[in-house]
Amino acid sequence: MSIPLYNSATEAATPHPPPHHAIAAVQRCRAAFSQGAANGGKNRTLADQAYREAMPDFTDRASLQDFICCVIRGMNLRVFGQKEGSRLITGARHALSALPPESVLSSEE
Repeated sequence: MSIPLYNSATEAATPHPPPHHAIAAVQRCRAAFSQGAANGGKNRTLADQAYREAMPDFTDRASLQDFICCVIRGMNLRVFGQKEGSRLITGARHALSALPPESVLSSEE
C-alpha cells in the first residue's frame, strides 16, 4: 500500500473546486450584475447594486461560504473595493467561526 505524498507544490497545482452551491450563488450574482449592466447601459451603479442584492443571506454554514465566494468574485468585478471586500470576508469568517463545528451540526440533524 502506497501513501500519497503531498507538498505545497502539488497542493497548489491541484485546485479544489468550490462546492456546487457556491458556484450557483456566484452565478446568480454574476447574472444579476449582467442584467443590471444591461438595464443601466454604462451605469455601473445599477450593476453593482444588482450584484449586492443577489448575494446570499447568512442562514447557515453553506450560505456563509457562498457569501465569501460572491465577495471574492465581486472584488474581481470591482463591485467591492479591496477594503470593503476584506471587511465583508472578515465578517463572514467571524460568523463562520461562531457556528458549532460541522460534526455537531450533522449529528443533531
